[in-house]
This record gives sequence, C-alpha cells and structure tokens, in this order.
Amino acid sequence: MLDTHDISVSTICKNGTWEYTFNTTLMCVPVYCDEEVPLHPNNSRPYIHNAEERMNNDTDWNSYTRELEYSCPEGSVLEFPNITDEQVTAIDEFTVRCDADRHWRPVLDHIEFPDIPIMPRCIAINCTDAPFAVEANGLALMNWTETVGNPRPYATEITYTCTREGILIQHIDLKF
Repeated sequence: MLDTHDISVSTICKNGTWEYTFNTTLMCVPVYCDEEVPLHPNNSRPYIHNAEERMNNDTDWNSYTRELEYSCPEGSVLEFPNITDEQVTAIDEFTVRCDADRHWRPVLDHIEFPDIPIMPRCIAINCTDAPFAVEANGLALMNWTETVGNPRPYATEITYTCTREGILIQHIDLKF
C-alpha cells in the first residue's frame, strides 16, 4: 500500500514517451487511524473522550482529519512540562486528530507535526495557597496539618470547628 499522505507525483514527457518516477500500479488510498483511540499515559488521570459517540454516528469517524474531543476529569488540568504553570492556565480539554501518518495526534500548540504523537497527561489541580489557619487558643480547631513540600490536593476537605469552653458553636466544612 502506498503511503499517500501529502504526496504528489508527476510524470514527464521525454522523447515521445512518458517517464514515470513512481510505481504506476499503486494508487492513492484513504487514510484511516486505528479504531483503538489513544489512552492516557502512565501516571495520568484517565481521559474522557467522545470516541464512542463518534463511532455510533459517523462511519468515517476515524478517517484523515477527523477529530475527537478529549477532556481531563473534574479536578484535573493538562500538564505542559516546562511550558507554563498548569495551575494558572487551567486548560483541561484538547482535540485529537487523525493525521496523515495514520496516527491519532493531540492538537496542542506546543506539539507540532511530525513529532511523535505523545498524549498529554492530566494532573490534579492542587490548591497553591495554604488554607486559612486558626489560632491555637483552644477556641477553634482545624483538622489540617501543613506538611512542607506536600501538595494540597483537589477535593481535600478541611473541617473548622469553633468551640467555647468545650461547647460546639459552629462547624464549617471547606472543600478545595
């Protein structure tokens, strides 16, 4: 099968005959990517994608230039190693395209064709600031102990309890 992506061939008329620089028995063929769509890389949170929906609604869903939409699960963002601060940009969706080389390729500004199609990782959104700390005066409590160097993971719950001489006045749960 001739790999026909982005290839043009030509022939030249010389001395009354056509000179071909290619195998004339081969023909152009449609480009299809594998029906098995890319999975998340190791040590990544699993992606959510619309491949099944596309398969059910479009017989050519995996043909050249067709796209799938991917997103990170809630509480996650795309990792951009050495590019930017993920916590600030908070990009959690991207497109994957069936490319001319028959590979599903993520469409990201920092990954250009023909680089190897490497799927980005989804990483947890961590709180960047420490939670509000209560004074250690016996009137208020919180169930959080800051450990320097440890992340403050998404969905961490901190309980603040306000007491007055051992009597519960108010109980507040904060989720990050």
